[in-house]
Amino acid sequence: MNNLRRRSEGRLFAMCTRSLTVALVLLTASWWGCEPDRQFVPDTHNGKVPEVINLTVRIDTTATRKTVVKLAWAYDTARYGSDRDKANLKDWDVHRSVGDTTFYQSRGRTLFPFFSDSSNEVQPLSKDVLLFYQINASGVADVFGRKVQYDGMPSDLIQVVIKKK
Repeated sequence: MNNLRRRSEGRLFAMCTRSLTVALVLLTASWWGCEPDRQFVPDTHNGKVPEVINLTVRIDTTATRKTVVKLAWAYDTARYGSDRDKANLKDWDVHRSVGDTTFYQSRGRTLFPFFSDSSNEVQPLSKDVLLFYQINASGVADVFGRKVQYDGMPSDLIQVVIKKK
């Protein structure tokens, strides 16, 4: 009986030792296998072009009862200054998507931080219209004597719902 007890205790000890050894080996291997995060695409636009902030939207109507979507935004003048040339700000590109966020179409470039859209897609005829807008700032930097255009970080999406009249 004593021998049987010793054998079972020995087996239990051996199993615990093996399990602990395997756990330590796996933990050590996973620790050695880790490497620091690498950035594959360099952020060439970060800091070169001001980011779009305070993007707002207002829905209005014209005198002819046509719907107009008015967008307004700003950039950080405390950080970049109010002089657009010194802030490396060339213009803004306004993108719009109708109904979903899979395809954006450029609505044009503007030199001023506001944009009005009264195109046919904005007019609610038989159903509500769902629009998404995004603003991209672009600038030009002098790199080794060449003018290089940089696109800044895109703004947040702004969703606009125009109700059927």
